[in-house]
Amino acid sequence: MSDTCFDEDELDLLKELSNIAMGRAGRDLAKVLDEYIELSIPELRFVSSDMVMATIAEMMGGLEQSMSVVRVGFHDSLGGEAIFLFGDETWHTVAELLADDEPENEASERKLLLDISNILAAACLNGLAENLKGSVVLSSAPTISQRTPASLVLDTLFSASRSQWTKTLLVKISFTMESRDFKCDLLLFFSEQSLEGLQKRLRDILNE
Repeated sequence: MSDTCFDEDELDLLKELSNIAMGRAGRDLAKVLDEYIELSIPELRFVSSDMVMATIAEMMGGLEQSMSVVRVGFHDSLGGEAIFLFGDETWHTVAELLADDEPENEASERKLLLDISNILAAACLNGLAENLKGSVVLSSAPTISQRTPASLVLDTLFSASRSQWTKTLLVKISFTMESRDFKCDLLLFFSEQSLEGLQKRLRDILNE
């Protein structure tokens, strides 16, 4: 699959629909935390399997920092993986906003990050699927790595699957708070097998 498989109109539409879905996710999270969530403009890239780590590092401004990473798979009309990268202090901010009285330990951190990931994944992916007139099913068993160099976690995540695909479509967006230490980057990967169906849905909408 070449980088020109999707034309400019299709990519512009996907960017617009992604922005709408991410906005929905930001609003859902803002309601839970009672704090305004700022969103970046979605960034779209076609990525080959041998360049995925270099591309992510470029988009993230480096991967040496310690992060907590949550991975959520999805399938049905859309297929792929949503990977959430949290700054190390984010969970403290979430615990404070939720007035969480649980002791601060690895288990409580894990629970809070999984809760935030589930809120964002459900809103982002269901919203995007609805905008594309499709549906999506989220994995019931997300995986998480806590306080580990992002490069190590992501390389481990992709090492097993890299041989199964040659190219993917990557969407990146960041969720932040202006006055608090909260940072969550979402890397949304569409599986190579789902790209043809995704393009067809985009074309159908453009032709309406």
